[in-house]
Amino acid sequence: MEYTIVNGAHRGKAFKVYGGLEIVKPGQTRTLKLSEE
Repeated sequence: MEYTIVNGAHRGKAFKVYGGLEIVKPGQTRTLKLSEE
């Protein structure tokens, strides 16, 4: 399953993804695959 994450905070946010961890930096928009399908 894929999600688009928009980080409008002043700090980075970490998300568990399939195979590890992804960090979304402040002001960044990323599409993350959170599980294997």
